[in-house]
Amino acid sequence: MVRRRSPGSGLLAVAVLLAPSLAFQAPLQHRLELAARAGAPARDIRGRFATVRAAAPVTPAPPAPPVDRRIQLAKAFVVDDFGRANPNLLGDDFAFELGSSLLTKERYLRANDLSALREACGDTLRVAASDFRIDPGDDEAVLYTLSVSGVQSAPYAGLEDKDPLKGQGPWKTLPTCGRCAFDASGKCYSATLGAPLDRSAFCVEITSI
Repeated sequence: MVRRRSPGSGLLAVAVLLAPSLAFQAPLQHRLELAARAGAPARDIRGRFATVRAAAPVTPAPPAPPVDRRIQLAKAFVVDDFGRANPNLLGDDFAFELGSSLLTKERYLRANDLSALREACGDTLRVAASDFRIDPGDDEAVLYTLSVSGVQSAPYAGLEDKDPLKGQGPWKTLPTCGRCAFDASGKCYSATLGAPLDRSAFCVEITSI
């Protein structure tokens, strides 16, 4: 009489045969993991060594080069309302040039064009200065790129009859070039603002004296 095997009996037999092998691989894998943690080679069942490779050392990035002192002074000049919020940055002989106008330090500090622009635009006013670099023609001077934008919600005080927007919405200047020069003591003695980088394009001046 031939006994028929149930469909699952073959799988059961395979599992029984593999069980010792699987039970042996578990402690072997555990030994390899322990060896890896200890940084030492581990011997496998056939007597060969399983090499545990250490991670390659991470090379730290080189430190950034120090910022030129003249660049630092120029950034402080811009952040402090172009020297108006901190007159100590300006030398006694400071002169500000805008087009054909040349202002002394005293007249420059009295001008309120930036205050009027803030009142007209409120918290929307954005002054973005970037690309600070040494003037190739004068190693005491720093050039930078400037753009100004905002949403005008009130007339520009003092220029109501000349204000083209009169509180009617957003505006943005084209990129312009600023320049400031410093003496050996770190005082700014000369500044210009509003020179168009592209002289063929229309540029809205942010300063009106």
